[in-house]
Amino acid sequence: MSLRHLDQIISISPDFQTLEWRLAGPGSDFAFVDPSDQFYHQHTAQQLSNGNILLFDNGNLRPGAEGGEYSRALELELNMEDMTVTKVWEYRHPPDLFAYCCSSATRLDNGNTILIFGADFGPGFPDVARPPLDRVFVLVEADSSGRTVWEIHMKFASPEFETIQYRVYPLFSIYGEIEV
Repeated sequence: MSLRHLDQIISISPDFQTLEWRLAGPGSDFAFVDPSDQFYHQHTAQQLSNGNILLFDNGNLRPGAEGGEYSRALELELNMEDMTVTKVWEYRHPPDLFAYCCSSATRLDNGNTILIFGADFGPGFPDVARPPLDRVFVLVEADSSGRTVWEIHMKFASPEFETIQYRVYPLFSIYGEIEV
């Protein structure tokens, strides 16, 4: 379970009776080998089949000593013997982007990762009374070396409604089409 405003991920036992571990945030059971591997205000934390944790690190309130506010996809390896955590993969957009909220990272079967930088509210947010309506959402597929495979910039502008792109997931069919 991802606790965004605590900068923490927790593992709950399958029977929901006990807390197995806490990663980052208050009372963490793990220490980061490199402090710059710490995540801030994360989204879509998930445990991969290899036991690693994949998440979207929004980077809210990241200290300047760790690079300040930027967003990235991040894969972390948990060492259960010495209770340490190490970054094994990341994707940072060139140049860095900062997605205040509403983002995701999902690992594909081919080992690539799709992610969305889900909120580009512009300068001054959240201090402005109303965020601008011309938000840009950046969708990326990144390979296992952290290189961009493809990238799409979506911009919506409408005075009738506010737009938000929260997650991106792979689709293999829209209407049940099959390849013949």
